[in-house]
Amino acid sequence: MQLCYAQGFDIYQHQEFIEIQLFNPWKHEQVVETYYLVKSDTVITPENGIRIKIPVHRIALTSVTQYEFISLIDECNSIKGICSPQLTYNSTIDSLYKAGKISNLGDAFNLNKERLMMLAPDVVFSTFYNDNISVDVNNASTGTITIYDNEWTESTILARAEWIKFVAAFYDKLQMADSIFNKIDSSYKASLSKLSQIVERKSVMIGNNFRGTWYMPGGKSYMGNLLRDAKASYLYENDSTLGSLALNFEQVLNDFADCDVWLNAPVSNIGILIQMDERHALFRPVKSGNVYAFQRRMKTSTANDFWESGIAHPDIILNDVIWALYPELLPDYQPTYINRCE
Repeated sequence: MQLCYAQGFDIYQHQEFIEIQLFNPWKHEQVVETYYLVKSDTVITPENGIRIKIPVHRIALTSVTQYEFISLIDECNSIKGICSPQLTYNSTIDSLYKAGKISNLGDAFNLNKERLMMLAPDVVFSTFYNDNISVDVNNASTGTITIYDNEWTESTILARAEWIKFVAAFYDKLQMADSIFNKIDSSYKASLSKLSQIVERKSVMIGNNFRGTWYMPGGKSYMGNLLRDAKASYLYENDSTLGSLALNFEQVLNDFADCDVWLNAPVSNIGILIQMDERHALFRPVKSGNVYAFQRRMKTSTANDFWESGIAHPDIILNDVIWALYPELLPDYQPTYINRCE
């Protein structure tokens, strides 16, 4: 199968099995794991990878970012274990958990291995959390097979969304996922076309100060690329960093004090924003009321659907950002994830 944007994996459809090659997110030429997906135990596959019989029926998830992919291919009932259930926004998964049909596996960084063993899932979807990769797919302590879903390492939000194909392959639903993604891709491109008339780009700042450090997206990060697509003027748009830039408050104030819009603020209330740090009042967007947070779909438990279903809906996120920057382009639009701070 030809992928459009994702760089973290490849899918090859052989006559009797599907082969998925998973790449090192930081060394893309390095294959760190190969999965061979078979429908029959009699199928012969190479010995250099992990055989998995599909479709899988019982799975465990370690991150909310995996929920929407499962939901879109209508397989929420296959979920038997999740981590940090208080962070769940998806109503179906939340209901299954509250009904006792999904178990709490604890924290993703400290899985309850005894409970995982009792669940005996077909696979566990996890991720690489840093570049210190140590793949142990056949976990001897739990007897489970781990599937590494590394969508977060992609450099564009379209590439992240394309990981629905990776997840769907384990359910034997590749064609369904391909159709879903093609619609998302077309919708994204349609929104891009609306931006062609923008001549004067709005300048933006993004993020917030966290324990003395203000993290801004690097120019080649997925958020940096989103800002570029949305025709925002971003000071670090030509930066080559794939991840985040760690800045101090003084530098941010010097560079962004007079920008037009503040995106992804930490709270939805400007008064609280100023209470957090009085220096926030010095930024022009705070004075003009052009501060936006991705908290429109957020529970009191801090579950935030932007970080959950937003992964699979880059077209909606792009429209939300366009609405914040150039509302005249979307006069009747009702945002999904973003809200203007009061």
